Amino acid sequence: KAKELGLDITFDIQHVNFDKQFPDHWIYSLNTTNGHALWVGTSSGPVFLNAHMMDAIKSGANLPFKILKDWNLFSDPGNQVWKIYYVNSKEGERVFFGTRNNVVEYHSNKLVQHWFSKEPKLEDVTGIQLNEKNELLIGTRSGFFYKENNNQFDTIHRFTYTIGIIPVAKNESYVLGFEGIYNIIGNNTKQIAEIATLGYDSPSSILLDKEGNLWIGTWEGLVQLRKNTIQTWLPGKTENLNDLFSVEQSPSGEMVFGGNRGNVITFKDDNFLPYFPNNQKPWPISEVFGMYFTNNHIWMGSGYQGISIWNGSKMINYVDDALKDNHSHGFFYDDKQNFYALTEGGFTQILNEKNPEAAIFKYIPWPVDIGGRFLKIFDYAVLENNAIYLATNFGVIYFDGETLLNVKTDNALLNDAIVTSFTTTDKQSIWLSTGNFGIFKIIPQGSTAKIVYQSNEQDGLLADAVLDIVYDEINKYIWCAHYNGLTVLDLAQKQPQIIKRLTKDEGFLGIDFTYCKLATDKTGEHLWLATTAGLQRLAIKEMPVNKVPPTPLITKILLFNDADAVGTFAKSQNKVSGLWLNPKFPHNKNAISFHFQSLSLVIPELNRCRYKLIGYNEEWTYAANIGEVTFAALSPGDYTFVLEAANNDGLWNPASTSYTFSISKPFWATWWFLIGSVVLAVALSYAIYRYRLNQLIKIGNIRNKIAGDLHDDVGSTLSSISMYSEIVRNQIKDKSDINDELLKKITRNSKEMVENMSDIVWAIKPENDAFKNIENRMFNFATEMCNLKGVTLNMDKARIDGDLKIKMEQRRDFYLLFKEAVNNAIKYADCTTLTVQFKVEQKQLLLSVADDGKGFDIEQIKKQGNGLQNMQYRASIHGGECKIESAPGKGTVVTVVWPLT
Repeated sequence: KAKELGLDITFDIQHVNFDKQFPDHWIYSLNTTNGHALWVGTSSGPVFLNAHMMDAIKSGANLPFKILKDWNLFSDPGNQVWKIYYVNSKEGERVFFGTRNNVVEYHSNKLVQHWFSKEPKLEDVTGIQLNEKNELLIGTRSGFFYKENNNQFDTIHRFTYTIGIIPVAKNESYVLGFEGIYNIIGNNTKQIAEIATLGYDSPSSILLDKEGNLWIGTWEGLVQLRKNTIQTWLPGKTENLNDLFSVEQSPSGEMVFGGNRGNVITFKDDNFLPYFPNNQKPWPISEVFGMYFTNNHIWMGSGYQGISIWNGSKMINYVDDALKDNHSHGFFYDDKQNFYALTEGGFTQILNEKNPEAAIFKYIPWPVDIGGRFLKIFDYAVLENNAIYLATNFGVIYFDGETLLNVKTDNALLNDAIVTSFTTTDKQSIWLSTGNFGIFKIIPQGSTAKIVYQSNEQDGLLADAVLDIVYDEINKYIWCAHYNGLTVLDLAQKQPQIIKRLTKDEGFLGIDFTYCKLATDKTGEHLWLATTAGLQRLAIKEMPVNKVPPTPLITKILLFNDADAVGTFAKSQNKVSGLWLNPKFPHNKNAISFHFQSLSLVIPELNRCRYKLIGYNEEWTYAANIGEVTFAALSPGDYTFVLEAANNDGLWNPASTSYTFSISKPFWATWWFLIGSVVLAVALSYAIYRYRLNQLIKIGNIRNKIAGDLHDDVGSTLSSISMYSEIVRNQIKDKSDINDELLKKITRNSKEMVENMSDIVWAIKPENDAFKNIENRMFNFATEMCNLKGVTLNMDKARIDGDLKIKMEQRRDFYLLFKEAVNNAIKYADCTTLTVQFKVEQKQLLLSVADDGKGFDIEQIKKQGNGLQNMQYRASIHGGECKIESAPGKGTVVTVVWPLT
């Protein structure tokens, strides 16, 4: 049984050794005290082992064997101790010993005889109890049951071998005999079960647990005895009873049932009898689906043969021509005394109903036919202002006096659900049941409704399919019928609360049925359940409700499906209730499984659990009485698994059980690692920054040195060459001499080299990386060239950021490209105006050089020289683009797109 419940139970069996006086003695009974001592009943008398002796068992020491002092004075005719009963009362600890023909009490270190058998034969005492009146109850192997009465003992009953006694009330007890279980109230005895009916043999013990369950131990197994408050009658076994479809209480208080083939019966004197005289029936072959009682008439609706009325003396049947609908589930009056029948395909009003001979049927059809399905009306409700609502296979329908309208709510499932039944507790709201979504409470307003309560199987209903629902005004209960049992809601609470879930284990009809209707009698004593498989009556006041909360129990915890692995990471190496506590798992050990159960033994299969893992999911998840769940790939953090339990009747224990664990972060996600990483990153960034800064400074120094060397050494040398060649040329008198041309060329080339060297030196110097220096040099060059030819210069510099910088290797080509464009315009264009513009767009520097000169044919020019190709090449090697637009007589525009990196 422990394995079935998922309990991990192991036993450490140790043999207890007594001293050498023990071997001739048999042990018949044991009982413990509040002080952890032990009484042992042997074949020679009682032996007491105190707490110190009990502790010695663990060390394996031999225990001294000593019969209780003065026992031999009260042991006639034998010494066997068959029964030991211990009680801690106001007078202190009392121990009763049952022997052959004797009951002896040990109290305050004294032995006192309470009872001695007067029967001629021996009576082994096998049961001893004190009831709430402090009266001694004694059961014997001979079958006699005695009760103390003013220091005398009355013989209450004789059983076949009294095995055990359980007091349950002030003057009530359960007694287990060899052939049955008996209930004794006062001096009256009633057998409540035969042992043979339990399916086991040879009873050996009886126990009443805290939940009120009566347990019987036998040689073959353990039996739970449940109180059955349901009486059942089955068709074929009960006279006049067949399949039932309706149940109503007549004005005179009789319960009347409508069955198959027009059968209408009533319950009288524990028998079912035909309700109408001479066993008259409304029709021969159809079901009685609905009945309605007035002072003089009984209206009945059939499955397909029309509507009938019993007028007190005869049966009147209405058929096709008058009805337009041969099916009816029931009848009702509204607040204006209009009379209606719940029919199919629509709604029927009955006029002149008090004069059946002149009755007129007004049919109100359902205006919508969806896929060939017609409206089926199962129940009704009349609310304030004569608002009529109908339970149908298309949801809730509102009748406004002329038309049938769908009632819409904010729940799409309910709007198109099969609504099986209505019940009301006031004139403002409706409780309704559905065939597949549980129950709802709505407050309707015309063709709309507000849902104020809903419950389904997850919330505690036995099933989502609810066949019928009825309000018990006397007990303030809502009764819900399912295929598998009954669910009871108590409306006397602040919120509706499920207090009972009754299944076949407590007597609910276990046979399959296709139709079910509920009804309570006017006294609130009984609930009637009429079905196509049988009829049942429940005694409401005697219905057992389990009010003992169950125990939520975590039975096992596994790490990657290994229970032993959890202990490796637990702080304490001692288990508590079989579990390692507060483990801290590494980040890669993050798949945790929990095995759990709701521990209540009344009907354990109806118990339920709900759980959540705080730190992962705060919503409750519902599960069966025994379950398991695995949380995989959990992130590092602290977690608490919380478990709550409900018993068989849906009572939740407000006290939960929980289990806390944590998953540590990997070292790279710890605070110290993150802080260290940030510090290291800052340090590395600063080091790289300092390194690059130093490198830039070094490069700047080198560039300055190179520029200085070029200017001082190479520049001065070239200037000297130009100067010397000019002096030598001036000394030559014949200017036609070939040497004059060579000297002129040397002078010209050296001057160009000096000018180019100036551009190189300018490009190398770091301070000229700023665009404003480039711009100034370009402006100076363009101004000088324009002044030589009298050309007007328009140069727009307003759109360029002064902080813009261009790398050295780009700056020289950009400048030379600009010089080439300006030089071409001044030398060849014959222009009067030169316009230069700069701007930056999308990380690109845009340069435009435009003149109003004579222009040229671009294709022709490309064939004559390399100037334009050189300009385009200088732009392309740096990822840029140089566009030249010109035509004869239209001037020239050079556009440069230069990327900024």
